[in-house]
This record gives sequence, structure tokens and C-alpha cells, in this order.
Amino acid sequence: GSKLAFSKGGKKVEIICHHCIASRTMTHRNRHCVILLVCADDRQFLLQAVDDTDMQEWMHAINKVAAMFSALPMAAPVSNSNKFQPHSLPMSRTKCSLEEQLQNHITQVDKLTQEYDGLIRQQSNLVAPTPEWHYKKRYMEKEKEKFEEYAHLLNTLLYPDSEESLMSPQSFGRATANRMSYKRAVQKNVEPVNV
Repeated sequence: GSKLAFSKGGKKVEIICHHCIASRTMTHRNRHCVILLVCADDRQFLLQAVDDTDMQEWMHAINKVAAMFSALPMAAPVSNSNKFQPHSLPMSRTKCSLEEQLQNHITQVDKLTQEYDGLIRQQSNLVAPTPEWHYKKRYMEKEKEKFEEYAHLLNTLLYPDSEESLMSPQSFGRATANRMSYKRAVQKNVEPVNV
């Protein structure tokens, strides 16, 4: 499923993993192998793994589930305010195939890259960037990084033995996209992958 369940103080806690991202956090110096899980609603959970291998496996599993089953973001809510509104992230599972889901993630990366570039160009017109501008910039950076990771994971799942380097990750949790390779990957005719 797409839920992460654990016990905390004798109570069962369930976290829905749609649009979440798990990454290593270094903020806890007295604890090792700590995973930061950021949910769609910006709630954050810290999970401690047994060792580095265990931590990598948990991050990979959580991010893969989110990449495979998270439905496309919906348009931002409409309001009469000029305040930035982030996209709505539906809790429902996607009905897309893995190939379509990969293409959706690539499209999101491209869209966020264009919006981010526009935001950076907008900065030159501002006397001083506003707190809202900084919030929007951080939001776009986090979303772009998340969808790059999703695309990288699905790309690896769909094309595990490909000789062509479709993406080259700089580190786990951060991936650098090669857009032309992405598009070639999606255009290839591949057999469905059983999960």
C-alpha cells in the first residue's frame, strides 16, 4: 500500500505516503542514520534506521512508493488575493501506468524549471525580494528536487539494464535530469513492470 504504519507510545500511527519525500538529515549529531520524511501537507517525521544500508533501503522504498502512486498535482486554489498558493496534492492513487507516471514526473520537472527560471528573472525587477518571493522560491526548489527524485526512481525501475545513461544521480535524494534522455526513455516501447 501507500501507507507507512508504526507504533508510537502504544498508539498506531499511519502516514499516507502520497507526494512525500524521504532523505537523510544531518541535523541530529547525536543520532546516526536519521531519515527526514516530509509529507504532502508539510508535516515532518524523523525516523531512525539501524545502519546506513537500512536507511538507504527505507528511503528508497518510501520514495519509490510515492513516485509510483502519487497522482498528478492539481492546479493551485483560486483566490482574490495575490498571495502565492501552492498546488493541491491529491491523496488518491494515480491510474497511470509506470511509463505514463514517469512522463508525468518529467513534465512536472520541466514545468517547475520554467516557473523557477521565471521567478529568478522576476527578482531583477524587485527592489528587494519579499518574504513571499523567498517562500515561493523554496517551494519550487523542494518540489523540483522531489519530482527529479521520483523520475530518477521510476527511470531506474523501468530501464534497469539500459546502456544509455538516462539520468546521473549526484547523490541519493538528489538527481540531475538529462531531459533529452528522459524523453527518449518515455518514447521507448517497454514491457510493463510487475511491482
